[in-house]
Amino acid sequence: LRIGAHHWEAALAVTADPRIKIVPEDFSAQFEFAQRLAAALDGSTGALLEAQSIRAQLKDLTAHASGSLAGRIQSLDLHIAALLESAEESAAPNRGLEHLNGDLTTLYRQVTDVDAAPTTAQAVETALAVKEWQGLEDRWQRLRDDEVAGLNPELGKVRLPRLRSSVEPPRNLDFADEE
Repeated sequence: LRIGAHHWEAALAVTADPRIKIVPEDFSAQFEFAQRLAAALDGSTGALLEAQSIRAQLKDLTAHASGSLAGRIQSLDLHIAALLESAEESAAPNRGLEHLNGDLTTLYRQVTDVDAAPTTAQAVETALAVKEWQGLEDRWQRLRDDEVAGLNPELGKVRLPRLRSSVEPPRNLDFADEE
């Protein structure tokens, strides 16, 4: 603890609940899976929010752009849409970022809501989801670093606002009703 110039330290021992009868290896396995899923979930959520934000900004820019700039805006919007939405409403291996983010959330809850090692099915799905996230992460980084970054100077030339990933995406007010 630090307060001003004062600093205090104390040892902290974490012990298992004595009512839970699982071996330490199961706790370790659960913790390792939770860490992997949390990292993928954190990254995919950030990418999802950025992509949704860029798409909302592109929608606003569409009315003000013409010619080749309008074509580039539309092309970028289509590429982001392909990243966000799966080609068809199916499970792995071709989930879009929105679907994958939801699946990561579900897996994280399943793994952390029980006092047990992850099941074989959870292990398989975690491996697939994390691998799929890595591929989608690479695609999003290329889109952001190449197409979004390449479009910004063009927008500046015609005095339109630049695309910023830090802009909060629009909220879906009906989202809470869906669950």
